[in-house]
Amino acid sequence: MAIILTGIYIYPIKSLAGISLNKSKVEEEGLQFDRRWMLVDENGKFLSQRTIGKMAQLQPEITPQGLQVAHRIGGEKLFIPLQAEGAPRQVTVWEDTFEAQEVNEECNQWFTKKLGINCALVQLSPNRNRIAPEKYTGEDEVAVSFADGFPILLSNEASLKDLSDKSNTALEMERFRPNLVISGAEAWAENSWETIQINGITFKGVKPCGRCKVTTLNPKTGEPTGKEPLKTLSKLRNWKNNAIFGENLYPMEEGEIKIGYAVSIQNTKDNPVKTIS
Repeated sequence: MAIILTGIYIYPIKSLAGISLNKSKVEEEGLQFDRRWMLVDENGKFLSQRTIGKMAQLQPEITPQGLQVAHRIGGEKLFIPLQAEGAPRQVTVWEDTFEAQEVNEECNQWFTKKLGINCALVQLSPNRNRIAPEKYTGEDEVAVSFADGFPILLSNEASLKDLSDKSNTALEMERFRPNLVISGAEAWAENSWETIQINGITFKGVKPCGRCKVTTLNPKTGEPTGKEPLKTLSKLRNWKNNAIFGENLYPMEEGEIKIGYAVSIQNTKDNPVKTIS
């Protein structure tokens, strides 16, 4: 069976709701506009649904004029310019501390009010000064946005079905916040792919994606829904003591991808992750 690209998603502001696309440009840091903005606390540390679930209620939209964010429940909207207007500042994503640029005070006040925490909106610096972990990429110059660690996350519809069946839970793909979704492959095959191609663009598989409590939240509201899918996933797919779902990738070329494009497997890994029976 042919493997096909069936989903393209971006998350312009880290940990806010995502956007489904029919096509996207692939850039060095990942898909265009993906995680190019981020909310940080007073110390510059990134904010996440891990601790602020209601971030899921804020829905971004890309417009020709800039970025717009709407509150799904209250309906209030905020316009965000594509070019930050504020001063540079140091921000932290996990172990990485690097320079970003504050957008403007209006955005800071709007998000502070909506989330109930003093925060600021920052934009990725054009200097591309954040690098993905070399111990996994094998490269010392793989640029990455505000994503947790790598430019792109790929997931597999068959893996979602297998996990849904074994957890007796109707799981939405949105819980796993992928960039690329494919169909036509066997469940969990994605963790065995070393390199794939879509429309002539090569993507390298870096490592499986360890999952956190965000997968247990309602992707529309950010409210907790129980222990699944982490309870089943930790038994079914465990890698280095992490429950895993999806494969982290980075692009080796730039270009464009569209829904319906074929996915070609170029090389597989010597030691793929195995499903625990």
